[in-house]
Amino acid sequence: MIFFILLITIALMEYLISTKRMDGVYSSSNIIGNFSTGFFLILFGILAELLYIPFLIVAFSKVLHYDYPPFNIISFMWCLLLIEVSYYILHRVHHVVPFFWIFHSVHHGDTKFNTSTSLRHSWFETLYTFYFY
Repeated sequence: MIFFILLITIALMEYLISTKRMDGVYSSSNIIGNFSTGFFLILFGILAELLYIPFLIVAFSKVLHYDYPPFNIISFMWCLLLIEVSYYILHRVHHVVPFFWIFHSVHHGDTKFNTSTSLRHSWFETLYTFYFY
């Protein structure tokens, strides 16, 4: 949520600068559409995570008999690397596999690419990206 607020702040600052310069990087309708899509995506993601959390607790503790190791910086760095690699693979799949491109093309459908475009994603991506992380 903090990332979302920071991203909106940066996009609004960029929008104000762009409007003052009249460079055409932003249009009011695009920024409103991108912000509203991002906002509802966050809400949908929270609801989806509320459904995933019980599943994860059962899967890791009961089914896999997984004991959580104590936190250390090396395991944190490995997890961070694995998250980034899995995000890259998922993003490549979105561009290569036509079925996934259908959902991902919403992100690339903006006519003016700017910071607010990063908020523009299909809500359906939230349903299946969980399995990649």
